Amino acid sequence: VIRSGLEFLDGQAHEVQGEALAELQESNDALIRRKLASLTAYYKNRLRRVQTEIEHATEERIARMKESERDRIERDYESKKQEIERRRDADIITQRVAAGILEVRHGK
Repeated sequence: VIRSGLEFLDGQAHEVQGEALAELQESNDALIRRKLASLTAYYKNRLRRVQTEIEHATEERIARMKESERDRIERDYESKKQEIERRRDADIITQRVAAGILEVRHGK
């Protein structure tokens, strides 16, 4: 009887966990998409600005400096993009911590 009760409760918990995980993954995916869109827009603006500065540089030294800055911006973007992507796989981990029987007695 106890074993079947625990199996039933485990099944219920697994079902609730599955539903919660689906909701978590959906909201996490939306959050990741927003963060990536924001990151991309930010870095595109930075790259556009630096590219304009490269095109208008009158000294070779300044142009090289701006090209190095552009390369660093591109590396930073890829690094931050990968960092955000690593957070895409959300999960819920459960573990039963206790099981028992509760006996209720009425006092006299």
